[in-house]
Amino acid sequence: YESGRLRVNLLLNRASPWADVDSYTPYEGRVDLSIKQPCNVEVRIPEWAKPAGTASAVNGEARQLGWDGRYARVGDVRPNDVVTLTFPIPERTVTENIDGVEYKMIVRGNDVVYTDPAGTN
Repeated sequence: YESGRLRVNLLLNRASPWADVDSYTPYEGRVDLSIKQPCNVEVRIPEWAKPAGTASAVNGEARQLGWDGRYARVGDVRPNDVVTLTFPIPERTVTENIDGVEYKMIVRGNDVVYTDPAGTN
């Protein structure tokens, strides 16, 4: 937060004096911001998410996004507003050989959500 602008860089759950961030990744391409202070909001969208597939709503009403590189510009919000951004999460299968064992992994965004063979821990 600086000079009335709140920039969310990582889509991780976090509480701050300006907003609470609730992230649904990797299960769902969604992040909610519960606004606590009036500010201008920008959210960095992950590199694997397509800006054209990103949508925004404030209190359930669609809001047009502006863009500054990877930052989605939501605009001005007030206390008690809820900002929701949604975007598709790509899923891919990766095969890696680690110490002579071939692993098949399913990756959603940046997260490994499945591995075969399964680990022991």
